[in-house]
Order: sequence, then C-alpha cells, then structure tokens
Amino acid sequence: MEKTKQWFDVGSSVGRQQAFSAVSTKCSAAQAQCLQQIRESRSYEELGLTWEAFCKEHAGMSRPHADALIRRYAEFGDAFFRVSEITPVSQETFRQIAAKVDGDFIEIDGEALSLTPENAPRIRSAIQKLRQELKHALSPNRQFTTPEITDLLTRVEALLQQISKRIRPVMRAGDHAAMNGVINYTINHLKDLSRDLNNITPEPI
Repeated sequence: MEKTKQWFDVGSSVGRQQAFSAVSTKCSAAQAQCLQQIRESRSYEELGLTWEAFCKEHAGMSRPHADALIRRYAEFGDAFFRVSEITPVSQETFRQIAAKVDGDFIEIDGEALSLTPENAPRIRSAIQKLRQELKHALSPNRQFTTPEITDLLTRVEALLQQISKRIRPVMRAGDHAAMNGVINYTINHLKDLSRDLNNITPEPI
C-alpha cells in the first residue's frame, strides 16, 4: 500500500510538472515549487531516473535551468515570478525592489499597485527608473569600479532590504531586541570600516 502511494505521489508530481511545462511562464512559480518538491523528495528515483534525466525527460528542460528556477524560488518565493509576468527583471534588479513587493502588490511612489496587466506600463517604468538610478549611483567611478565592488553593492542592498522587511509595526519583545542588536552590531562595524578606509591614502587617478 505504501509503495502504491509513493508511485501515485510521483505520478501526480510528474503530471503537474508536465502540465506546467506546457503552458506559459505564468506558471513559473508553481513550476519551480513543484520542481523543488520533486528534487528534495528525490521522488524521481521512483521512476528509475537521475535528477538530470528527470529534468530532460519529464520537465522538458535542462538540469541547470531547473536548478536556477528552484534557486530563484528559494530566494524570492512567488514574488519574483509575479513581477516577471509583468516585465522581465533580473535577479540583481529584483533584489533592489524585493522589499516593495507584497503578495499581489508592488509599491510604486508610495502607492500599492496590483500586479496586473493594466498596471504593467507604470511598473515597467518604475523598474526602468530603478535601473537608471543604480547605474547613475555607480557612474562617477564606473571606469574604476571592479565587478567585485558592484557585486558587493548588490549584496549590501539585498541585506538592507532583508533587515527592512523584518521590521514591523508590532514585534515580539525578543525579536525586537534581536533586530536592534543586529542593527547596532552592523552600524558599529561599518563605522570601524569607514574609519579604516579614511586612514588609507588612495592612489592618484
């Protein structure tokens, strides 16, 4: 009986995945979630397949593409895919707006807009503006900025957004104290780094 149930579960997962592969990218979030469940449960082994073979034969995609979908879902959840339905967005750009996406809404100029085709022009415009602002922020030293510095900036922005998303109007006392500790710890260390940096003489340009 248990073996039969396992086969039924695998069959259901495979069926859902094949259905998701046959439709538009609007099912990408569900597709990624389904792939994640199959990979983590290793249910593809019930079909006598490796993960790579399952991706090719049943999911209709390469293993790297499947793994990339799972990584995006693990990091961003449904939000990334909802925004992607409206406008193409890179992971780096999405990290800059992640804190503004809440369920089926995105905050644009202080207004909560639903992620619907009707609002697509405003959402695309806002994301394009964000790209330009980020480009402008890097432009003064752009020819001297290494890819490592650009990547570091992106990760700092992502960290700040993660912290911001965890600050709520009402928090448990323990969480409030812990977040306060994290923020003060970060501020103190950044001050130390700033002091160390100011003691360094830059090379002439």
